[in-house]
Amino acid sequence: MNLPQKVEHFAWKACRDILASKEALRQRHIAVQGGCVLCGDPMENIIHILWFCAHAKEVWASSKFTFPFNIGPNCSFLHVMEKLQRHEESQPGLTERFVSVCWGIWKERNVVRTSGMGKPGRITLKNSLGLMDEYQMAEGPRKPAA
Repeated sequence: MNLPQKVEHFAWKACRDILASKEALRQRHIAVQGGCVLCGDPMENIIHILWFCAHAKEVWASSKFTFPFNIGPNCSFLHVMEKLQRHEESQPGLTERFVSVCWGIWKERNVVRTSGMGKPGRITLKNSLGLMDEYQMAEGPRKPAA
């Protein structure tokens, strides 16, 4: 991937299901109160935060993404990434754009969690894709691995 390191690190943690969602913290025996900080759903796990939370749905609805498969409540981030990689040839850049938007949703969730002030989904989408575009313009094209 050709993304900022903080976004790639996010993807690495999401693929290993080690992001600090409230459900993951509970599984590590860390006491946390409540559910999703964005919509109040009692189950705040990675799948919920990135796809099924009202804020995530607003972000995805304002995008022009078309996925060649459905993302269900039993999918994992890793499973979605594997499916995206299989379609990379027919839809170049889809994986990078997907990861960037997921990072933006995660970042916005953390902003709301710490300050209570959130942005509309279309702004989250614009900011996350803008970061990716800016980074890729500065880095230039990546050379294929040998």
